[in-house]
Amino acid sequence: MPIYRGTQTAQAAGTSFKPDLKPNDRFGPRGGHARIRAKNLTAANSTVAETIYIGNDLVENRGVIPADAGGNVDNFTPAVEGVGGPGDVIDVTFTTIGSAASTFNWVVEIENA
Repeated sequence: MPIYRGTQTAQAAGTSFKPDLKPNDRFGPRGGHARIRAKNLTAANSTVAETIYIGNDLVENRGVIPADAGGNVDNFTPAVEGVGGPGDVIDVTFTTIGSAASTFNWVVEIENA
């Protein structure tokens, strides 16, 4: 199961970031399952939202990720999960919706069936 993780700083309101999930950005011939978790490391006024598509299905639309000064993404971090069919694309976008720059940690787990 490929696991992608990172720390990202989004500078201004409306700034977006898409994690590079290649070569695992599509499910294999039997479909699969994806789990996305993220935590905002900055103040509450610097909020970050995530939008997730799996194939043509909108899994989450601009859901605000939780703020946590510690910012460690672990098994207790709320996750957004979705399943997809063969060849479905996994598309994750983080967008700054607050008035200031935001730093956040993210993890994407991809499991083919």
